[in-house]
Formats: sequence, structure tokens, C-alpha cells
Amino acid sequence: LMGDGHVLFDQLEVFVLDEADRMLDMGFIHDIKRIIKKLPPKRQTVMFSATMSKDIEKIANGLLHKPEKVEVTPPATTVEKYKISAAAIHGNKSQNARERALSNFKSGDIQILVATDIAARGIDIPSVEFVFNYDIPNDPNSYVHRIGRTARAGREGVAIAFCDSEEEKLLRAVEKLIKYTIPTDKELTAFAQKITLPRPPLPGAKKAGAVKPAGRQNMNKNSGSSRRSPRRKKKPSKA
Repeated sequence: LMGDGHVLFDQLEVFVLDEADRMLDMGFIHDIKRIIKKLPPKRQTVMFSATMSKDIEKIANGLLHKPEKVEVTPPATTVEKYKISAAAIHGNKSQNARERALSNFKSGDIQILVATDIAARGIDIPSVEFVFNYDIPNDPNSYVHRIGRTARAGREGVAIAFCDSEEEKLLRAVEKLIKYTIPTDKELTAFAQKITLPRPPLPGAKKAGAVKPAGRQNMNKNSGSSRRSPRRKKKPSKA
């Protein structure tokens, strides 16, 4: 608009840049410099940004005169994952990064592996016990491929899928293909209560001897495999 003569800055008093870090970081720095040259020298320039890296902050300081920085809240931090380590594999990762993530997941150095639909198909780790589907795939066969990452080599496994009302048709297509009605979370409440997952101790908690709940599944922390406590022999009942 400025180049075509549709915008005049003679009466401009305040110049505002929203999402300043993204504008400067995405290659608009030269355009911004061209615009600033056309602005009145006596003005107020304001930059708003949720995040501001050091490099972008240096560029911004070069465009401003005696700037003042106002922070409403301290820089945002990621949520602490309760001492649970994770890694991701997808198409934008290098081959070495994907292989390293798979190796760490297989060895147990990381507990969670986040993968895209295509990248997940090549995972062949027998000790995987849980598969979480963030969405229901459009192709029912893809669902079969996904849940096939668990219960491998004769082992047991659990597959959990998140499904909203808009994905019910996709869910029905999956059930039609596998010829099985997938139970809902309410139907699995009793089953979930029988599973005991290993959890790291809370900060400051005193160490104590572990007590194995009777009749519950005990998870092996190192290998990720499961062991069941021996069952008691049932006495024959009288007819």
C-alpha cells in the first residue's frame, strides 16, 4: 500500500508492530526498515510480542530510540512432565535423530515416543505396552497399523484412542473393519483400576519399602514388560 501511494504517514503519531518477533524472524525485517524510513521522526513505536529471543531483541533495539521494555509476566516455561522423558520422530527429523530416538525408546532411556502416522509404522519394539491414538485415522487400516505397535511377539498390550463427536463415523468404520466394538472409557473403568503403573516418588517423599497390591499387575521398570502375581487355586464349588 505504501509503495502504491495509498498510505500517507504525515499525521502518524504511534506506530505499532504486533507479533514483532515473528515479523522480524520471518524475513520482514527489510520491509519494516523501508516503512520506518517513511515514518515521521517524531513518533512512538510500540512492539508487542509473547516471546522475544535475544537475537530478535537486538534487531528491535536497533530500530528504536531509548526503548523501554515492559513485561507483564515472566517468560513462559513448558509444563514439567513429572520426570517422564519423551522424544519425537517425524518427517522433519533427520535419520540420525529418528534412529537415536528409537534406540533410546527401545532401551528404556525414554518412556514415551511421539510419532506421526507414517513414522510410527516402522516401530517394532516388543516391550511396547501402550499405544495412544491422538485422533481416529481416515483410513481404518491405518488404525490397525497403529495399534499393531503394541502386543507384539505374543505379548499383551493396550490401545487407547481419543475420539470426539465429529470422528464417530471414522470410529464406526474401524469397528466394521476389525469386526469388534471398541469399548468406551466408562466401560473400561473396572479394567483400568486393575492396572498399576510405576510412578516416580514425589519430591521430598521418604523412601519406603514397596508393597505389591494383591492381584494387580506389577510393571517391570527396566524392560517395560509385565508380570502377574501367582493366582490362588480356586476350590471347586458344590452344585
